[in-house]
Amino acid sequence: MSPNHSEPRNPRINAASRDRSSVVKFLLEKGAPRSRVDINGNTPLHIASVRGTCKTVELLLTPECVVKANIDGDYPIHVAAAAGNLPVVKLLIDYMSMYKDDINCDCEPHSCKSSEEDTPLHAAAQFGQVHVMQYLLACGAKVNARNEKNF
Repeated sequence: MSPNHSEPRNPRINAASRDRSSVVKFLLEKGAPRSRVDINGNTPLHIASVRGTCKTVELLLTPECVVKANIDGDYPIHVAAAAGNLPVVKLLIDYMSMYKDDINCDCEPHSCKSSEEDTPLHAAAQFGQVHVMQYLLACGAKVNARNEKNF
């Protein structure tokens, strides 16, 4: 898991990576798909979750994209937590809670697991994002949750 990604390959992902919400909005209005991925399996939502503002992330939110894993097996909430983007972590948790019935995820948003069984708390801890860790713990994240490496 890394909050850094390779250079985007298409205009939609490029706009998301540069937090250009007006460009993202324009491309979406012209029919650009929210769920198309780059070479690392990142959707524009993954990319915007790293560096973006809530305004850009809100444009890209769909039940499908919020639980779409990249090639590392991480959801957008994992990359936001790893990057220390607390406003986006909060937004994703709120969205996932609000649309839980529409999202194919059987866990609480603050505890959803990647393909390696990492929770957002694991992601935040791995990159020293203490402010995100504090928020996730306040939301009820389990401090003793284990991943596949037994961490």
